[in-house]
Amino acid sequence: MASGPRKGQSLWRDAWRRLRRNKAAMVGLVIVVLMSGAAVLADVLVAFQSDYGQPWPRAQRPGFRRPAVLAENRFEVGERPPVPPDIPTGIEDLLTSAGLLTYTVHELEQVEYRVRLRRGKVKGIQKLAGALQRERIDVKGERQYLQEIFEDGSSGPELRDIAIVDEEDLPEVFGEQKGILIVRVVAPRTEEPETITVKVDGGVVRSIRRGEQDLEKIVVEGRHVLSLELDGEPRELVHHLGTDLQGRDVLARVIHGGRISLMVGAVATLVSVLIGVIYGAVPGYVALQPGTAGGMATFVCIFLAGPVGYLVKESFPWSMAFAAAAGAVVWGANRIVPLRRRVTTVGDFMMRICDILDALPFMFLVILLMISVGRDILTLFIALGCVQWIMMARIVRGQVLSLKEKEFVEAARMCGTGDLGIIFRHLIPNTLGVVVVYATLTVPAVILQESFLAFIGLTVEFGGRAVDSWGSLVDQGRQALASDGDRWWVLVFPSLAMAVTLFSLNFFGDGLRDALDPKLKGKT
Repeated sequence: MASGPRKGQSLWRDAWRRLRRNKAAMVGLVIVVLMSGAAVLADVLVAFQSDYGQPWPRAQRPGFRRPAVLAENRFEVGERPPVPPDIPTGIEDLLTSAGLLTYTVHELEQVEYRVRLRRGKVKGIQKLAGALQRERIDVKGERQYLQEIFEDGSSGPELRDIAIVDEEDLPEVFGEQKGILIVRVVAPRTEEPETITVKVDGGVVRSIRRGEQDLEKIVVEGRHVLSLELDGEPRELVHHLGTDLQGRDVLARVIHGGRISLMVGAVATLVSVLIGVIYGAVPGYVALQPGTAGGMATFVCIFLAGPVGYLVKESFPWSMAFAAAAGAVVWGANRIVPLRRRVTTVGDFMMRICDILDALPFMFLVILLMISVGRDILTLFIALGCVQWIMMARIVRGQVLSLKEKEFVEAARMCGTGDLGIIFRHLIPNTLGVVVVYATLTVPAVILQESFLAFIGLTVEFGGRAVDSWGSLVDQGRQALASDGDRWWVLVFPSLAMAVTLFSLNFFGDGLRDALDPKLKGKT
């Protein structure tokens, strides 16, 4: 039995069919969608803001749990507990709910000592407050630790199960020390923890009790709290990927950092596409049209006056005003006869500008622009987008050179369509396949460039404050990594998120390029 005519398929539908057969590309697409969704819904998916942290936990391993407390928990009978902005929802719910809050507290005290040294031996231990002499300093147990205090006021790592004894050698963990060593010992003030109960009803504190004593108000420091219960149920905050040196949640920082990196990659790519498509389509369409010296001078002045205006006034309206003024002046000078001489074609002239710009060290120009103008996120969008458009322009020009000889362009011209209509209504839409493929491959390149800038210290700013992208998180993880490999999670998880996303974007871009190849249309 004869079958009917086979129904044709559009290029995009056929491309989607072939893309689904590419497993690597589909896996990459799924990962990119999940990463993008997590970045958009970051405030919903994670309980912490990226910059929220408490100093006392410091860097803790993945899965770390701690009581849901603030640095200072203030309560006063008859008043509502103060609720700072941008705190985790678990803490906010506790402070505004009704019930009995039970804090198990073991307060810590800090004591500083001056240790005199001579040839690596301890020659005296003196308490700074009161100048009392000691024969030894013993630090034992999980709640006790010792820190070295440096001249600039900063402190060293927390050392546990260590002893400094007079007339004996200094422990090797301190390295070579000369003269005076200042140390701080942090230990519980009492032998046993105590219990503090706060009755909250309707968001208002009704009673406060510390042990057997009733109080009118109290301040509970978060670093002293061992556990917290609401009506007998433990209330904790979980850090699934651990915390960094400032006690900030690594998972929240990775997701919020992904929001910045993906936004920079997408917007900068969009800028490069807009510039590259238009700039590439024009010389492709008017490739053989002769150009005069005056016209070329006008183009160069407009091309240079815009960036100069932005550098001088740091304003895009001023940039446009500079470009318009320069174009008007040179256009008036174009009335002079010598400037009407034909020197080359418009297409060759515009592409020679691309060659000149391509020869410049673009990353150096981006760094120079961020240093001179500022590190605002808008500046970064434009800086990275304005150095990525050159290859896009060349690709679009090649496509337009081929398409402008097709019959549909001649038909549009016979119908009276002008040059701009042919370029924007007929030629550019037919280059979108190549543009989409190249844009997909440009996004990971831009993300990598932004990460490099953040890694060398040029972090992006938004609203006057620095925001951390994946690149800056990797740099912070590198600085936090201990010599013995400890605190590895601060470096590994941001690096892993960035690497997986970049690989996924490249796999998806390669698959999309193969799927949109017209030579493979209709093939499996």
